[in-house]
Parts: sequence; C-alpha cells; structure tokens
Amino acid sequence: MLYAEPDERPEDIACRWRDCLQDRALVRTKDEAIADGLFGPVCERVRPMLGDVVVQAAGAVTLVDSRTQGDKATHLPSVHGSQTALEMDIPCLIDMA
Repeated sequence: MLYAEPDERPEDIACRWRDCLQDRALVRTKDEAIADGLFGPVCERVRPMLGDVVVQAAGAVTLVDSRTQGDKATHLPSVHGSQTALEMDIPCLIDMA
C-alpha cells in the first residue's frame, strides 16, 4: 500500500506505477480496490487506514523500498506474490470458537 502526500492525487500515483510496472503488478487506487471488493466490506472507520494506492505484484515480482531495503530483500522466501495461483490457492482458516 502506498500513502499519498496531501498535495498528491492517488490517481496520478497509480498512473505512474502502472506505467512503470505494466503487467508485473496490479495497481489500483483505494477507491478502485474497494469497488472491486479486494478487502471485502469496508466500514468508514477502516477506510483511512487503507493505503491510497494498492499495488499487488504478479508472478516472480518483489516490490521493496530501495531506500531502506537491499537486494537481499527481493530474494526472501517469505515475500508473497499476491496474484500467483499458488498464493491465491492457500486455504482460508476461520476460527469458529
């Protein structure tokens, strides 16, 4: 998730990221992600906590902040691919207690 500076429009940020990443990631504004049902039902008190832009890597793509993360961060086994079949096929566990 990306958080826009007060003087930046999320639509402009999403456009720049889409241009850069192309088919390597799915980039949506918060409003688009909510409308697409990405988070399920979203109540108003939660809305400000969501990033202004949501970026979901596709395939063998890892997105990191190069200002704070080194090359090793892109090869960690715990990094999730978000849009791969393997990632989406993980069963959902629900506590029924």
